[in-house]
Amino acid sequence: MLDESLEAIHERDGQFYKGTLKGRQILESETSIVIVGDIEEGATVISRGNVTVTGSIYGSVIAGAYGNKDAFIAAGYMNPKKLRIGDSEVKPIIGGSYSWAKLS
Repeated sequence: MLDESLEAIHERDGQFYKGTLKGRQILESETSIVIVGDIEEGATVISRGNVTVTGSIYGSVIAGAYGNKDAFIAAGYMNPKKLRIGDSEVKPIIGGSYSWAKLS
């Protein structure tokens, strides 16, 4: 039972990045990623899974790269240059204490 639980956790494994992405920086992830910081204008994040940002998004974010249409993007605040889920451009939904975007 424990081995099965650990296997399930490993399959859903994600990454953390601490810091603010600036200028022309590009961060790519094979899994979902949590960014503890901001994504400034000109910076880009590309993830095969979900993207969660504890700060603000002003740059570009692509979640669900390579066709994962169930992915989402969430952040404390969004005024992005570009948001995509898979191949589809999405608009942020801003409200309450956070912003998010996903395909309908």
